[in-house]
Amino acid sequence: MKTTMRCAALAGLALAGLALAGPASASTFTVYDSNNSGELITTLPGDNNWYVLYSVDIGTINVGDIIVVFADGGQLQDPTNTTDHYLTSHLMRATSASGTTGTEIDDANAMNITQEVYRQVPIKPAITTIQSGTTGRHFVNLLVQSASGNDLNVNSDYGRLQVLKITP
Repeated sequence: MKTTMRCAALAGLALAGLALAGPASASTFTVYDSNNSGELITTLPGDNNWYVLYSVDIGTINVGDIIVVFADGGQLQDPTNTTDHYLTSHLMRATSASGTTGTEIDDANAMNITQEVYRQVPIKPAITTIQSGTTGRHFVNLLVQSASGNDLNVNSDYGRLQVLKITP
């Protein structure tokens, strides 16, 4: 069920991306997926630093390529349920799977994890057209950051990162 919903959401974003691209037709569609249990961290420190939760290698890109991203951050949870957390997520095009800087794909946004709602799922859809910076390999990374002072658990296999690269 989760995979079907994700695929439907990704297909909807792809159609929107093609509509934004104008009258040009696509020559290739390539799908990338972080796969089951693709989390790169098991704990998110509450130290106000960015960490890569999911990453997918999208290889080389060209100016004019359209990148459609759907990120489901899984469940980030306070193991003690004793502290409120400020959780921020952000999509970035980077030069490595561990890169926390690069070209923004979306704006960072935040949510609260409270003692009453002790787990959250950051959802990040985005569409972008590549304007520049096309040398080398590229990675789409879902970044997360907590500013609570306490760690959050990253529950395995509850989320994933999917990317559709459309080459006109």
